[in-house]
Amino acid sequence: MFFVSSLSASNLINDLENIIMNKLNTLTLAIALAASASSNAAITFQFATGAATYGETVVGGFLTGQSGAGFTYKLKATPDSGAVLAKQVSNIGLGVKTGGAGNWYITSGEVINFSLVDSDNNPVAFSLDGFKMGFNTAQQKLEENERVNVEIAGNTYLVGGNALTESNNAQILASDCMDANNCWSSSDTATSFRIVGADGVNGATTSYRLNNVRLTLAPVTAVPVPAAAWLLGSALMGLAVAKRRK
Repeated sequence: MFFVSSLSASNLINDLENIIMNKLNTLTLAIALAASASSNAAITFQFATGAATYGETVVGGFLTGQSGAGFTYKLKATPDSGAVLAKQVSNIGLGVKTGGAGNWYITSGEVINFSLVDSDNNPVAFSLDGFKMGFNTAQQKLEENERVNVEIAGNTYLVGGNALTESNNAQILASDCMDANNCWSSSDTATSFRIVGADGVNGATTSYRLNNVRLTLAPVTAVPVPAAAWLLGSALMGLAVAKRRK
């Protein structure tokens, strides 16, 4: 017959208690994160602040007050192969130049790819709320006869701009899709999307800049943590009883 000293039993109970407490803390954090994600509001990533930069293959967009030196989330903008990006301040924003020729206005066929990451460079899922064009001049906006395609979650949506006489005419929303019954929504979740310049209509030439992008973080997939937390809590109670009895 084997005997376990009271000291060994006490150490074993303490070790088990520490393990269970660590697991319980992890589960509690998961519950808090899930609750936080389920009530996310739209967040806006700025591309018209900070120092101007040209000829880039990656440009980071950040929340107001954040930068590459410290951020919660970063929206990375990249061009397609053979093109480079510019970022300009004073409400101008992102531009694209293809093949080293032309100006920085984004035109038909030119692309900006976007991907969202956290501070550890992990991909983050989101849904698209909208985006805002540069608005210093009419040439930087997407006008009513100009077109872009928004590609997200395996779907492509054709979007038209707004008349310059409209209020908030630089803002592009799902309501600006050419097909009112076929546009992005909160169900289109992804970790990346892209905006592709398309041919204008009625003789218009698509030409714009991109000021900011507004996203909503996708809810974290719920896991059955409450039951697990209850079981761990019960185990802790059992350990407490065992301690009192020894």
